[in-house]
Amino acid sequence: MGFAMYGIDLDDGNYWIYRFMIDEQYQGRGHGKSAMKLIIQDIESQEDRTDVIWLGYQPDNEQARKLYASVGFKEAGMAPWGEMLAKYSLK
Repeated sequence: MGFAMYGIDLDDGNYWIYRFMIDEQYQGRGHGKSAMKLIIQDIESQEDRTDVIWLGYQPDNEQARKLYASVGFKEAGMAPWGEMLAKYSLK
């Protein structure tokens, strides 16, 4: 079980993954990576897709960092609100 929330951010006009959660009992089984790939494919197929997808996560969340890096997200630096930002290029 899990949950994802994503869409175009009105502030910058890019797709953002705002929430991505996999229930604790299902973590470590590859479900997160599979789900993230499906989200990327869904965004990529949208007519209003942008060139990049953004997301943010707590900088001490090593599990999240590894997951996002494994599907192609590149760290882009710290946000003013304290999250590590990462982007995925659709180009």
